[in-house]
Order: sequence, then structure tokens, then C-alpha cells
Amino acid sequence: MRDPAPLAEARELIRAGRFDAAVERLVAALPDLPVEYHRQACAYAGFAHYFAERWTESLGYFQSAARGSEVPEDWFNLAMAQVKSGRWERRRTSGGLSSTAWPPRSTTTAKRTARR
Repeated sequence: MRDPAPLAEARELIRAGRFDAAVERLVAALPDLPVEYHRQACAYAGFAHYFAERWTESLGYFQSAARGSEVPEDWFNLAMAQVKSGRWERRRTSGGLSSTAWPPRSTTTAKRTARR
């Protein structure tokens, strides 16, 4: 199945390094795109901002793409934008995350440790 024209055009603009043009094309096309393409449009807009090193701007688009998604890449993109924007570092140093809380242990590991 082929992508709608605005998505294909935005993808080519991103590949050409024309990030602002890609975001403009996606934002203008979003209201007219079928709902099933909204996630992909948001992901492309996030990529355009990300590749332009506008980490904070990419976050909102990646969050929209990941919301309700079961696509692992959507969550990976969001996590990378959070890291690049300094969000994880601010949380770690402000006490939002402690060194003992990350990475989180699975419940299986926690139960196994508790039995010892």
C-alpha cells in the first residue's frame, strides 16, 4: 500500500534535509489525511525536528505518534528525543529518578530476590 502523497513528499523532503518544509507540509496535510495515517505523519514531523536537532520540538510529535501505539519504534523515537532534550538528565539530577530505580527490575526478578 502506498503512502498518501503528503507523507511521501514529506519523507523525500526529510531525506533532502529540508526539515522545515517537511514539517510545514505535514502540518498542512494533517487535517485532510485519513486517521490511520496520523501516527505516521506525527512520526515524520518528529523526525524532521529531530534531524534538525530541535529535540524539544520533536518530543510532542513523537508523543503523539507513540500514544496508543504498539509499534516499538514509536516508543524508541520518543525515548531518544527525551534523552537528547536532556529530559532524562534533568530527572536524574533533580531526584526524579534515583540510581537504584533505574533500570527498573522486573517483578519476576524482584520476587526471586525476595525469596532468598
